[in-house]
Amino acid sequence: MKKKPSSHLLVALQFTAFALCVLPFAGSGGSQGVLVFCLAGAAVGLWTVLHNRPGNFGIYPELKEGARFITTGPYRWVRHPMYLSVLLLMFGIGIYNGQWPNYLGLILLWLALLGKMAREERDRSEAFPDYAAYVRQARRILPFVY
Repeated sequence: MKKKPSSHLLVALQFTAFALCVLPFAGSGGSQGVLVFCLAGAAVGLWTVLHNRPGNFGIYPELKEGARFITTGPYRWVRHPMYLSVLLLMFGIGIYNGQWPNYLGLILLWLALLGKMAREERDRSEAFPDYAAYVRQARRILPFVY
């Protein structure tokens, strides 16, 4: 599927947000306890990769050629487990760094991922007849909540 210009913008915003989250900006460093979010993010990411075949997902929101509809593993609970993984990881790093650019990065990351989720869900609902039922069953990004 051809990439839309807005997709390039969303991906650029996502990677800008990553940079803002991870750069220390001479901060004093927060509590190491928040790094548990990083571990949780890594675990969710690994679990997601184990239930999705390589090449089935990428950084752009458009469906890849021959994409499959996955509903096992973390996809049973949330429609976008890889985004959950990224958010947990960046939240841990951003809060640990604790400077205003890190917090700005978290906000920008959330906005970029919301845009990507909307595009992905629109494309998947057109490509997969069972997607509407799946949307009613699985939360968007946070199990039992959202």
